[in-house]
Amino acid sequence: MRILLTAALWVFAFQTISQCQSTPALKPRVVLPTDIKWQDDGGGFFHAAMFGKLDNPGLYMFLNKAQDGATLPPHWHSQDEHLIVLSGTFLMGIGDSFDEHALQAVPAGGYIFTPANVHHFCKTKGDTVWEVFGEGPFTYTSVPAPEMQRLTKMLVGKWRVEEDFAPGGTMPNGGRGSGRSVIEPGPGGLSLIEDFVSDSPAAHLHSVIWWENAGKVFRTVNCDDYSEEACTVENGRGRWEGNEIVWQLTVPKNGKVVPAKIVWAEKDNGSFAATMYVADASGTLKRDWTFLHIRVK
Repeated sequence: MRILLTAALWVFAFQTISQCQSTPALKPRVVLPTDIKWQDDGGGFFHAAMFGKLDNPGLYMFLNKAQDGATLPPHWHSQDEHLIVLSGTFLMGIGDSFDEHALQAVPAGGYIFTPANVHHFCKTKGDTVWEVFGEGPFTYTSVPAPEMQRLTKMLVGKWRVEEDFAPGGTMPNGGRGSGRSVIEPGPGGLSLIEDFVSDSPAAHLHSVIWWENAGKVFRTVNCDDYSEEACTVENGRGRWEGNEIVWQLTVPKNGKVVPAKIVWAEKDNGSFAATMYVADASGTLKRDWTFLHIRVK
């Protein structure tokens, strides 16, 4: 195994130096196992930088280790990845969602090549150590969960909003209003960012929506220009129920905290509706408002 590691490092170092004659000559360096400086990455994963830096051009080589059963969710890299299993068993599958049945086990001594931009996921069996090497800059980008990808297809766009308020709720006498909304993917497509402006009543809302992997629910934080808190992490949790997103939450009403829910329902490719229901004195959920989003772009 030492021969594999040394040979891989020597070949790539030679290629790097031959491509750039001005590169300073490398000096011999020996790192004993007791001198390896492991850094905790969380989730049972650790890494140690042995050569180069991931965010710099040129050769890098890292050691990684993980406890039995550690998993990496679907992700992809900006450059080709070379991986040699040094001990334990490394399992990898290809795809956008983690699938135990798609994992292929690679024992100690095995080699894995993953091209840039290929979506893949991983798991370890037994305490596992592996080497990763290649050319930088090398980045790790998570693949959005399938639930998030589905929501993105439904919501991303520019929308004209028709507001319909039921009597006895937010607007005691009921009424209609209008607004506009722009919903865009957040960094890496792992969240959605909405900028919503209502003309009647006048309000400006900025929201971030994301999928919480641990709880398997959607979460949201809202910032606005009309509440005392300015920004609030909403207490509601959203889930797909059939073809709708249903948010279960509580809201203040008449000095009490009562159950409520919001339903996002796609009407067709060009529109979706967000409807708020709030419990009345008997506990029955009654419609408060409906915001029909009609696609502009």
